[in-house]
Amino acid sequence: MPANNNYQGYQNYDYNDGGYADYQQQTRNINLLEVGVVILALLALLGVMVWGFFAQSDTNKDNIKDFQIKQVILALDYFYLNSNTIPGNRAYPISECSQVLNETDYEFTLKQYLTGQRPKFSTYEYIKAAEFPIDAQGVYSQTVSERELQLRNCPGVYGNLTTSSQLIYADGTLSCNFNRRNTKYQRCYLYDSTSNGDKYEIGYYSESQKAFVVYSKSRDGALKVEIVSI
Repeated sequence: MPANNNYQGYQNYDYNDGGYADYQQQTRNINLLEVGVVILALLALLGVMVWGFFAQSDTNKDNIKDFQIKQVILALDYFYLNSNTIPGNRAYPISECSQVLNETDYEFTLKQYLTGQRPKFSTYEYIKAAEFPIDAQGVYSQTVSERELQLRNCPGVYGNLTTSSQLIYADGTLSCNFNRRNTKYQRCYLYDSTSNGDKYEIGYYSESQKAFVVYSKSRDGALKVEIVSI
C-alpha cells in the first residue's frame, strides 16, 4: 500500500502551535482562582467559629453569674420573710456604706448576714459560708497585704474587715480585689440597700452586654431588672 504523504500521525503533531499552551494557562488561572476562593471561604469559616466561641463563652459566663445572683436573691427573700414577725418591720440586709451600688456591701454585708455570721434579725443561715457566691472572673485576695482595693466611702469598714492575723475575713475566705488589672467593679458582685432595708439592688457585670445587670426589689414589690452601662 503506497504511503499517504498527507497523513502526519500523532508523531508529527505540533504541540507548540500555541493552542495547548493557552489551554494550560487558562487551566492554571482557573485552579488558582478556585484555590483562592477555597482559602477565603476557610478563613471566613474560621473567623465565624472563633467569634462564635468567644461569644458563647461570654454568654456562658453571664449565665453562671445570673444563676448565682438568683440564688442570692432567693436567700434575700428568705431573710426578709424571717427578719421580723411584724410584716411592717421586715427588712433586707442593710448595706454598711454609702447608698451606692458597691463591692464592699456585697462582700461585707451579705457575707455576714446571709451566712449566719452576723444574724441581726434571726439565726438562720441562708447561704453557707463555703458556698458564698463569687464571680469566677474576679481577682481575689485573702490578706490585707494582698488586697489592692481602697474601700471607697466606707471610712469605718476597713478596720472591721481585718483581724489580728490580717485576714480580710476571720474565716480565711477570699475577698474580691477590684483595682488589680484595672478590673475595678466589673468582676465581682455588687450590692446596696436603703438605710432602713426596705429596698435592695444587686448586680453583676455582663461580659456579653458590656454593662451591669442590676436586680432590685422593694418591700412587698416585684423583682425588677435593669441594664446599666458604665
